[in-house]
Amino acid sequence: MSLTNYYELLILNDAIGCANDTTWPATQYVGLSTTLPTEAGANVTEPTETGSGAGEYARKSITSSTFAAAASGSITTTADITFASADGDDWASGADLAYAVVYDAATSGNLLYWGALDTAKPVLDGDTPRILTGNLTITLD
Repeated sequence: MSLTNYYELLILNDAIGCANDTTWPATQYVGLSTTLPTEAGANVTEPTETGSGAGEYARKSITSSTFAAAASGSITTTADITFASADGDDWASGADLAYAVVYDAATSGNLLYWGALDTAKPVLDGDTPRILTGNLTITLD
């Protein structure tokens, strides 16, 4: 996964002690995007819905209990991350969801990091998207 400039500055300032008041989000939220995010934290296109199933897509919370302890420079999920089912309509007008994005808030907020999904695909009516255990790895190198 790639870090945004925002998150890199938080890490660097905290590591060196320049910003001892850094407040780390207790909960982070993973979402899905059809577009490649930028290091500036822009160009994220999360699903929007219209029709009978409107409002189903939402970012999913992740916490330290979602991951195993870091080892060899990375940390990996220990549980599936399951989104709500698309019910009554397609997400993102049937466009391929190609990226996982992680924010510091359930809505809006700051994009922290993102990565490409192994398989880009649309979420169509009746689909339940999920990121399987072990398939979300965050690496610092």
